[in-house]
Amino acid sequence: MSRIADETRLNTASLYKEFGSKEGLFEATLENYQKNHLESFIRPLIEQPGMKGIEQCPGNIIDGAEIPDFKGCQFMNSLAETSGTWFRVSPG
Repeated sequence: MSRIADETRLNTASLYKEFGSKEGLFEATLENYQKNHLESFIRPLIEQPGMKGIEQCPGNIIDGAEIPDFKGCQFMNSLAETSGTWFRVSPG
């Protein structure tokens, strides 16, 4: 939390007030990631069921991985960082 506070120039009290805990911040971050990034990767599977959607999905993943500051899947990185101790998936 202190690194996030330093990077954002906010104090930790403000972060805890907004998110409640480190887990609350992780959860908000993952919800944002799902809404703004992950959905574009899986959209072809929803909009074009069958092989057409499946064929398009890897291209979207590769496009995302080519972004210069890409550091992997945020869901998997968060799961690894927390050792799965609090991670939960709720239906979208």
